[in-house]
Amino acid sequence: MKSASSLLVALLLACSSCALLRRDSGPALSGLPAFLPEAKVSHVESFVGEELYNYMNGAAATYLDDGPVRMTAADVELAGVSSKVELYTMVSAEAAQKIYGEFAKSPGGEAVAVGQVGTLWPSTEPEGIFLLGPHFVRVMAYAADAATGKRVASQVMVGVGRLLSK
Repeated sequence: MKSASSLLVALLLACSSCALLRRDSGPALSGLPAFLPEAKVSHVESFVGEELYNYMNGAAATYLDDGPVRMTAADVELAGVSSKVELYTMVSAEAAQKIYGEFAKSPGGEAVAVGQVGTLWPSTEPEGIFLLGPHFVRVMAYAADAATGKRVASQVMVGVGRLLSK
């Protein structure tokens, strides 16, 4: 049986992690146009902890395995191309690295100079990911052609990277 003091310490650690992931804490994707002036940001929503299941159903477990997470999603339009940005703020840089590592295993990705490490899978609907401290970012662009999609996804990734680095 655990002592009362060890249970109190565990409770305080859990509460402090949750406080770090409050819906109103951390970088706001609505601030992206300050770093990417041509971008129009809309439909910003945040999900904290178990609320992530309301956004992605069963896949949420992957993100929640290492503790609470706050995910902010936004639609971003740039150069007439729609994109979806998902910003995951994990409890630690290690937790974010684990998620990045799972995604980065997919073949065909190209390195992108953003954050600590970034990867982009080019296609007409390119998907890019990057890692920056406790943040794991996923960008999906929906373009008419692969070259435009790749360019827009890369620009959005760099803009979000600048926002997170401020």
